[in-house]
Amino acid sequence: MRLAIWSQSALARYSEQGEELTAIEVKSGETVSSDFFTNLVRLKELARERGDRRQKVESLVIYGGNERQAREPGRLMPWRAVAEVDWC
Repeated sequence: MRLAIWSQSALARYSEQGEELTAIEVKSGETVSSDFFTNLVRLKELARERGDRRQKVESLVIYGGNERQAREPGRLMPWRAVAEVDWC
């Protein structure tokens, strides 16, 4: 797994196979805002513009709230659940 910093709060996680990309944004807010995914949507657009044709591009926001949610632009995960994920 590789991590690359894309902006002050967005990370891109690349799998070793190179077939999937998970873009991660970290937010401290407890209340979900529509702008939580703004950088992640833009990252997807830039990847496609530059010819990145990965089979899977996923957006994940880690935030200060308590609920896991699935939304149109991606998933939301409470920061307390980060330790439950196998990041490798």
